[in-house]
Amino acid sequence: MYLERIILFCFENIQVERSASSIYHLLTAKKSIQTVQDAYLYRIDTFYGILPSLSKEAYNKKVAQLQHYQYLTQIKENYYEITYKGKEFVNTQKYQLEGFHGIKYHHLAHPFMDRLLLLIQTLSNTYLRNYSFIPTTDNWFAERFVKRNFQLYKDNLDNIQTQLYQELHQQLLLLNETEASIFVDRLSGYKYFGASIEQLSQKYELEHHDVELLLSKITMQFLHNIHTKLDKYKVMQAISEDLQVNHTTLSGSATKTYTLLKKGYQIEDIVRIRNLKVNTIQDHIVEIAIRDHQFPIYDFVNRETVKTIFTAMKKSNTFRLREIKQSVDTNISYFEIRLTLTLLGTNREETNGTTQR
Repeated sequence: MYLERIILFCFENIQVERSASSIYHLLTAKKSIQTVQDAYLYRIDTFYGILPSLSKEAYNKKVAQLQHYQYLTQIKENYYEITYKGKEFVNTQKYQLEGFHGIKYHHLAHPFMDRLLLLIQTLSNTYLRNYSFIPTTDNWFAERFVKRNFQLYKDNLDNIQTQLYQELHQQLLLLNETEASIFVDRLSGYKYFGASIEQLSQKYELEHHDVELLLSKITMQFLHNIHTKLDKYKVMQAISEDLQVNHTTLSGSATKTYTLLKKGYQIEDIVRIRNLKVNTIQDHIVEIAIRDHQFPIYDFVNRETVKTIFTAMKKSNTFRLREIKQSVDTNISYFEIRLTLTLLGTNREETNGTTQR
């Protein structure tokens, strides 16, 4: 019931301000500014992109089931509110919501795990001088990575295997028993192949999507541990060190706008250079501010305006742009409101005391 609890938790946080579709877009990592900003605003960013395989049909079926169980009540078309019964259901096993790091690692999870599983399989087989086996993945990039790194390891295989074993042991100690067992069952070695999602689903009596969520969670916890304790996971860190470079978080067009901003060009200059509308460049700036928490927001909206917008947001008790706009002076633009809202849900100092509604 992992998926059900996550969906309900998201409904509880968005408080009928967003549609049911917004949660689907969150779980499957829709690359829209609205989806990413909502993830931060409603403090559900840990779940961004944790289940990319989820179909809209399967998601809608889950929502209908939750309504049938009286965990959700429909307010209007595609808008639902969590019930007291639903909140109780979430709170009975709230640990199921913990350990995800979606916004940070969703784009690294699959390539990292493909590399890790293939490297373990390769080390296990070559240690016993078996050089012919069916690889755990058909991902060409993962295969190329393992082949290249194996050449670096081949004169020191015993030490590498021992080090990787120790690192995996430390990682598994930080998981619960079910999670650790599921990961081990996925491993392939000499003359044996790891369990499929379907096999894991049957063995642990979990729904298919819940197995996927657990594997996603395990992978993200591995990555979090690696990146916070680099010296403790040297082999595993080597598996992930170049992945961030290959997965830009900004859209291509926003990246071009950011490059021009860094060179000192103003909005009107970029509009002219790129032959785009002002609104499009403003969209890029909002996207950049969402992704880059060091972005100098106050170059585009002054601090007094930010304070005014925060005050209006608290007064109206909403993140809806239209309602906030109606509560501020007419000279304050939607762009300034959107940019101010990017401060919420982050660790920026300016948001202290402003993120709770």
